[in-house]
Amino acid sequence: MKKSLLLTFVMLLSSVCLMAQNLKGGLTNVTTLKKPGAITRALTDKYPWGYYEGGEAGTLVGPGTTSTYDICIYVPGDKQFSGATLAGLAFPMMVNDTKQATVWVRNTLQGNNIYQETATSLTYNDFNIIEFKQPVSIPAEGAYIGFTVKTAQDAATIATKQESVPGQTFIIVNGSVYDASKFGYGPVAVLAIVSNIDLQPSAWLTPDKSYLVSKAGKQYEMDAVVTIGSPEEITSFTIEVDNGEKKETVDCTFDGKLQALRTDIPFSFTYTAPSSVTTNNALKVKVTKINNAANTAKDAELTVPLMTVSRESVRHNVGEIIASTTNGNSPLGWAGNEEARELYKEKYIGVVLHQSDVNDPMYIAPSKYFKHGGETQGIGFFLLNRQYSNEGDILCAYLDEVADELPLADITAKAMWTSDDKTAVRITSDVTALTNEIGNMKVSYVLTADELKSLNSSWNQTNKLTTIDQSGDYSQWLNMFLNGGKYGTAVVKNMPNNDVVIATSYDNYLTTVPTIAAMNDGGTASTNATLELPTTSALKNALTTAKKNNNIHAVAIVEDEGGVIINAVKVDISDYDPTGIETVITTADKSVEKTYTIDGRETTAAAHGILIQRLADGTTRKIMKR
Repeated sequence: MKKSLLLTFVMLLSSVCLMAQNLKGGLTNVTTLKKPGAITRALTDKYPWGYYEGGEAGTLVGPGTTSTYDICIYVPGDKQFSGATLAGLAFPMMVNDTKQATVWVRNTLQGNNIYQETATSLTYNDFNIIEFKQPVSIPAEGAYIGFTVKTAQDAATIATKQESVPGQTFIIVNGSVYDASKFGYGPVAVLAIVSNIDLQPSAWLTPDKSYLVSKAGKQYEMDAVVTIGSPEEITSFTIEVDNGEKKETVDCTFDGKLQALRTDIPFSFTYTAPSSVTTNNALKVKVTKINNAANTAKDAELTVPLMTVSRESVRHNVGEIIASTTNGNSPLGWAGNEEARELYKEKYIGVVLHQSDVNDPMYIAPSKYFKHGGETQGIGFFLLNRQYSNEGDILCAYLDEVADELPLADITAKAMWTSDDKTAVRITSDVTALTNEIGNMKVSYVLTADELKSLNSSWNQTNKLTTIDQSGDYSQWLNMFLNGGKYGTAVVKNMPNNDVVIATSYDNYLTTVPTIAAMNDGGTASTNATLELPTTSALKNALTTAKKNNNIHAVAIVEDEGGVIINAVKVDISDYDPTGIETVITTADKSVEKTYTIDGRETTAAAHGILIQRLADGTTRKIMKR
């Protein structure tokens, strides 16, 4: 099983709220920029640092009104930058009428400029190289270097589509600060031109993943990226992998040579999960040598919390998508959700929240769900497991990275109508810990409905994507809303809506959903809730059809103390039965691990007679094979 150390971009919940209120997004238009290597050769004894080779710039960000942008990066004053000076910067110009910008250096992110000058006659979508008239020494605490421009355009080259380290690159719009690592694209396309620098062979690892989950004692292959911070060509480097029980050395070699300056080198290595089952393990990876010489970087080691589980189980990933019939970008979320349903089947659970417009027939008030930004959403954003976020149409790009991750807990659920008239649902779930020392967990419940649609005009979906031509780069679901597609009109009628939230166990922002106390491996706890279906006239006919076609489902979600979704399960709803509920759906892995004869001897799965099978979830069963 392959795990990924560098996953795409983590967007915290608070960042989603802030961004939705100030910025608007759309389909990402990609522009390939000149590689920094070309800039390096054009400068003498000066090195660009920040944006790195092979990058692409994402566009279509901004509030769409005249706004002031500060685009900058942080240059540290320690390590190889000690005693160095800032000799200028290079950046692709944002679209504006004057083709000029103020370039500057600051001690603090929003402090006064300690140096500034006006750059004119700038060009768009290519790097402009601005050499300062007066170089600036980098203080020990580091400095921020960037440019300021005022523009009304929302199609502006701002951030690249690469991995970004928190606290390194920033976008300031009308005084509101956004860390580019949480913006959803990557580092800003700005290069600091550094001189008087003694660049030694050095490399460091920059993780974007908050933790790993592995089965105790099992070996895994991991993808990683090492960043080289000097201009020396690289032929090999060596890493040390420490799982807390033993250390292993891995030599990484390459065919040919790699230009090193700020080059991110992808590679793979294997690690063995520690034998102890706990949430308190850690995996440490250190770059020890470059070109067979000792590595000089002080931050060459990364530590990733490594949680180990007693058995492998299925993790169901929850995509919470913000939508609205009156928002023209919501088809992005519709397309992403449909693609995820098709490609990931039972590993994906969609939860589509129609918000921002009370006249939307499928509207559910933000107070009926977890606090994620109030009523300012509705632009095709998604949250995947409440960890990863972006525009809805690229949901599957994130699912590719996490689909096979292991959960820290299993959850089973059963649901039944509380009466024959099907006006409410009783849901019960059991959560089982798969590791020791797991913290408090919370369980929430949701009812979702499929195939909701109506010919009534209030159900019409606004679509802003009709001016975009269909492309093989877009999914078949997104192409439906583009020029010439099935739904390629400004107003889409009678469109089916799936995974629509119609009821939840949240009552308001302050409600505490059922909490499960900390427990160890094998511990089990139960919670339950009764959810009533909405009674609005706009939904009446659609829900009647959904009930008739068994298109209403119950979802149970278990999250950790930080709000990250650990696991979930989606179940059908049984008809009312006063004697109890029979149907149980489980996330546990029921595959056969070993087979034994009746007298306890291990045998093959092809053996005949009375056999005992041990399953992956730790249970056993007796079978007869003739």
